Amino acid sequence: MAAAASPAAASAVVAPAVAAVAAVAAAASPTAAAVSVELAAATAYLSVDGDRRIAYERHPTTAAAAAEHTFVCLPSLGDVRQECESRRPRESRTCGPLPRRSDGWRLVRCTRAHTCPRGPPRRPADRRLLPLLRRRGDVVTVDLRGLGGSDVGFASYTPEDTGRDVVALVTALRLTRVVLVVCSMSGASAVWATTELPAGTVAGVAFLSPFTWDHPISAFVKFQVWAFLRPWCGGAGIWAGNYRSLHPLKNVDDIETYCAGLQGNLEQAGRLDVVRAQVFASKASCAARLPAFLAARVPFSVVYGSMDHDFPDVAAEARDFTARYTAAEHGVAPTEVAVFEGAGHYPHTERPAETMAIIDRLLTRIASRGGTAGSTAAAAMAAATEAAAATTAATEAAAAPGEAAAAAAPATAPPATA
Repeated sequence: MAAAASPAAASAVVAPAVAAVAAVAAAASPTAAAVSVELAAATAYLSVDGDRRIAYERHPTTAAAAAEHTFVCLPSLGDVRQECESRRPRESRTCGPLPRRSDGWRLVRCTRAHTCPRGPPRRPADRRLLPLLRRRGDVVTVDLRGLGGSDVGFASYTPEDTGRDVVALVTALRLTRVVLVVCSMSGASAVWATTELPAGTVAGVAFLSPFTWDHPISAFVKFQVWAFLRPWCGGAGIWAGNYRSLHPLKNVDDIETYCAGLQGNLEQAGRLDVVRAQVFASKASCAARLPAFLAARVPFSVVYGSMDHDFPDVAAEARDFTARYTAAEHGVAPTEVAVFEGAGHYPHTERPAETMAIIDRLLTRIASRGGTAGSTAAAAMAAATEAAAATTAATEAAAAPGEAAAAAAPATAPPATA
């Protein structure tokens, strides 16, 4: 990992608005006192645990008007945001054993032909959903501690730790009206962070295939994770293959390039240890914050993929989530619950336009609750996004009538009344 440039050096090569982040983090504040920001070209680093840093990147809105919201996007475990230093291929490889790495790890077998990049490219979700989010507001993408561009060597890697990192980041950057867009185990972190930040800081949450409470893990799966997510077992390749399998619609054109970069990142010392720690980490402390989360009456929506094999029964999982996240005493229920037919654990990657339509309706809900001037604009944006989603679905249906037509139709629960 390249060393981060100092704020003074970085200010010469990045926009003043980005360079000002260092000054923001240095401002005296009870919460921000323990954090600092270093800048390096496109990626910034936030110190959250002594000298350990998480990597993130700020993407300004492409809209003409000033952004009303900032989307903070948190990935699933074992997913990385890190920008590729060079998109030139190192060499093309087909199925077969790879040469032994210079650090001595065993051979890793490719499962498909691909081109190995020099560094990890952006995750497919960032490339497909992020441009849509930027039309609505500023976006901050983050690497979980221990993964991507973030440091290893943290004391722990629990969902609560990720929640603390979110609180530190939002505080250091002085973000307001934050909309959390969270996938998988980061859903639990969003619940924790929402209740920890000052009231009103988090304006809404978009849960994507969320794990927000502890699910039982069989002894066999525990053994598989413990035994095979090891460098000498080709654990990085195993995890990259698992990531590929979580996109059953097979409509992500850069999945092979990304999986090669993901494997390369996980082959770095200590990163598979992080993945194992995250798999086994309890979400109990985050789940305990659910009553406070519901009492905050923050609007939220949830999206699943019907072919997500991380859940034994996706429909049952969606019903369970709805039941747990409905509080009649607070007038709270999910704004929307959608299951995208045929999609996997990353519905926002396979169906970005449809996911953005749901987020737009969430923004409309937020605007109506807050009485912001942007409610009409948000409604217009939602209508435009739904039209774009319908066009995309029609195009794919024409190409593959038997599959794409069904995959484009989400099953949606009635919106909440509060």
